[in-house]
Amino acid sequence: MSKVLIFEKQKKVESLWYDIFNTNERGCTIMNVSYLKKLFAEVKEYETDCVNKLMDFTKFLYIQGHLTATEFRNSMKVLEANGAENPAYDIH
Repeated sequence: MSKVLIFEKQKKVESLWYDIFNTNERGCTIMNVSYLKKLFAEVKEYETDCVNKLMDFTKFLYIQGHLTATEFRNSMKVLEANGAENPAYDIH
């Protein structure tokens, strides 16, 4: 993948990620899953309804510095409530 393509994808993330979160009337930050799906489709260039893929993508956004720790934790809670699971590791 060329550096230009990576830079263009980074610009898409930066222009769309702020729509993922909304603040409710109590001042709590709430994740908007539909915007997360839209951002996923923009960056990955395909759509998904798989909450596990959305969870991985949210981890990517956090690692890249697009989400705060609080936004990341809230995202994980919302995605887990929608059926996302972290992979189970067998330690033997």
